[in-house]
Amino acid sequence: MKRQPVESIALSLKIIVWIVAVPAILITILLSLEIWSEASYLVDDTTCVVVAKTDLTVGIMLSTNNLARHRFDDSKLETDDYVCYGDASVLFGHKLIADIKRGEPIEWHSTDIVITNQVNSQQSSGTDK
Repeated sequence: MKRQPVESIALSLKIIVWIVAVPAILITILLSLEIWSEASYLVDDTTCVVVAKTDLTVGIMLSTNNLARHRFDDSKLETDDYVCYGDASVLFGHKLIADIKRGEPIEWHSTDIVITNQVNSQQSSGTDK
C-alpha cells in the first residue's frame, strides 16, 4: 500500500473541516436569526385574536370551519371585547347574534355566549326578567 504524503492528508482534513464547519456555522446563524425574529414577534404590541374565516351571518354555529386566527396591532383593535385565540374553543357550538365580515375579529358581544351567561346569572340569582 502506497503512503500518502502528509501534505495530502492535511489538505484532505482541511477540506473535511470546511465541508462540516461552514454549513454548521450557517445553520447556527440561521437558527439564531429565526429565534430572534420569533422572540421579537412575541414581544411586539400585537394580539392574536379569533377572526371570521368567511363572511358570517346571524345564527351561524361557530366552529373551526368558519373561524381563523390573525395577529393585529393592539392599536388597531377598536375594543377589548375581542376573543383571544387562546379562548377560541369556548366559541365552538355557539351562535352569532351579529353579522361578521371575513377577517374581522370575533367579539364576545356578537355571540350568544353573552346572552347565555346573562340568563344563567339571572337564574342563579333568582331574578328572571
